[in-house]
Amino acid sequence: MLTSSKAAVAAVLLLAAAAASAQAPCAENARLGRLQINNQIGGKTMCALRGNDRWQEFHQSGGALIDFKKGPNDPVDPSKQVGTWSVGSSGADTVLTHSYGGSENYSWAVCSTGSASYTLISTSGAGSQNVTVVDGQRACP
Repeated sequence: MLTSSKAAVAAVLLLAAAAASAQAPCAENARLGRLQINNQIGGKTMCALRGNDRWQEFHQSGGALIDFKKGPNDPVDPSKQVGTWSVGSSGADTVLTHSYGGSENYSWAVCSTGSASYTLISTSGAGSQNVTVVDGQRACP
């Protein structure tokens, strides 16, 4: 059963897939490899927005995926781990995988679109999501 946090993240990802009409490839030389993903995503908070849905997940070193919520010290809605993240392969390509438990796994090609900006492209052809990253575990701008 999904917690409200996991359900919200899953809903955003599903909306992203539904809103995208086709899988767009990375621009030439923009797809990140294993070391690049680890260096540019690991230890950072990934920020995404689609309509009124917003998510911000900290990619902790060691693989914990933490929903920032209102921050680790908030007494009402503190940060908490919602899953794990890893870098692996899909065929010959490197992918970022977010796992939320059970069969809730999302794998993405990570394409650089500028300084701290990326497009995540579903490896299942289900769509894409633009994201930015900020250093450390902190709220997104």
